[in-house]
Amino acid sequence: MDSLMAEPSLSDIYEAEALTKRLKRSASPESLNLASILSQCEPRNPCFSGACIICGRRMQAACCELVDERLRSLAKQVRGRMTSYHLVPAYGMVDVGNLTHRSISAFSKKVFRLLSEAKVSPSAFCIDITLNDMPNTEFKPYWCIHVHGIAVDWPSAEQVYNLKQALTRSSEIKRPVRVEPLDERLEGVAYLFKPERSRRERSLCTPVFGHRGPYHDTHRRALRPQQSVELALAEHDYGLGQRIFTIGISSSSVQYYVGRFKRPPEGLNPFVVGV
Repeated sequence: MDSLMAEPSLSDIYEAEALTKRLKRSASPESLNLASILSQCEPRNPCFSGACIICGRRMQAACCELVDERLRSLAKQVRGRMTSYHLVPAYGMVDVGNLTHRSISAFSKKVFRLLSEAKVSPSAFCIDITLNDMPNTEFKPYWCIHVHGIAVDWPSAEQVYNLKQALTRSSEIKRPVRVEPLDERLEGVAYLFKPERSRRERSLCTPVFGHRGPYHDTHRRALRPQQSVELALAEHDYGLGQRIFTIGISSSSVQYYVGRFKRPPEGLNPFVVGV
């Protein structure tokens, strides 16, 4: 599993180089500092920045290994079942231009409290951030901080109901809670910890032929230059390993698999801290 995702692809390398160039063009002291950090990232001396897709790819592999070695073994002791969680709370919406590490931290605390109170079975979660855009509508583009996760066994109907009661629908977010059985395909687990960042563009489609009425179609697009700079600075300040949080897994196991990706938010050098 490690060999499948730990090494960056050509597209990862291209995206990392493109981000470095955008940071340099931004020319702010923070952007130039981050560009310097990313450009010095090497396999033997990784930067472990939250903005680095190459280090994010390595953490994705480590998280998949954590799932395979720890959560799957727990699942086999129960009924061999696992569940994926996709939570999109309204409090994860942030106006473009206002995204900072504080926004991500505030979201993380709220969603961790929600999942703890829901008594989710042993699980691992990862914070994801996209920019949601709905052209030709009254909605303005916004950052959407959300979370994906994987848990042992299936949740009870009461647990799912409580999550849906806590995270209600809105005009922008139609499906804030999605809980689905997860099979053993590697792609399904890897998606939950993906390092890619994108812009989700939703448009209203009106079919000319047929009986189908108007519907919304969503496409993934690349972030615009200033958007990618804003997100990179926020994720770097927040930290790479800080995006991962677990419930019901021993701290020693978490430290073993993803501890090396954690560092103090204010630090610039890799530093392993306790989980």
